[in-house]
Amino acid sequence: MIQYENILSQHEDLNAFITKNEIFYSTNFDDFITDEDKFLDWISPKYFQSFKTVVEEAFSINHIWKIARLQKMKRVCTPEYAAKCDQLINEVIDGVMFRVRELHAKRTPAGMSIEEAVEKSFGESWTNLINYKSKNDSDLSQEYAQLGLDIGKRFYKREDIINCKKVLLSLKNINASQELKYNIKMSSPGLNTAETSQSSGRVIIGVVIAIIAVVRLIMVIMR
Repeated sequence: MIQYENILSQHEDLNAFITKNEIFYSTNFDDFITDEDKFLDWISPKYFQSFKTVVEEAFSINHIWKIARLQKMKRVCTPEYAAKCDQLINEVIDGVMFRVRELHAKRTPAGMSIEEAVEKSFGESWTNLINYKSKNDSDLSQEYAQLGLDIGKRFYKREDIINCKKVLLSLKNINASQELKYNIKMSSPGLNTAETSQSSGRVIIGVVIAIIAVVRLIMVIMR
């Protein structure tokens, strides 16, 4: 046991993860290598417990980037425990898809306001999580994107621009069809061509009016 603990202590990231349940943007286990055959048997239960703790805490406080980071990292455990880790992340994704489907059906998930449901269902980290899972399930990202587009459009019609932006802008990097990604872009406030043109037109008109006002002021002063 002491020998295994010494091996663990020599890798800062893995040691922090196992002993303190810590994970950061820079956390990486790719360079961890050991020739001890039984080391994985020893560390696997510990690794899974830390994995579970981080996932549950990250999900509860909406630090989804931690789950997305864990999803991509090397598993330092046996295949059996690696499968358990994958199942935990699948459960998280199932949970968010349930919320998204509820929002799409014009229902608010129990105990949440609309704002909370949006905050805990859409965002760059959620998109990264869905994208990674969609490598093995392409329909998942397509469904997530389509439901998000429909929800965003509904918020826009209600003039709820804040929630509309939160939903649609978070989908800009989703792994979906080109047609769907184009529709998301064109429906996002501030990103579609029509709105941009209108905004530019308003700016130009404002500048012209300001110039006219300055010219008139100069003429008055010169008199």
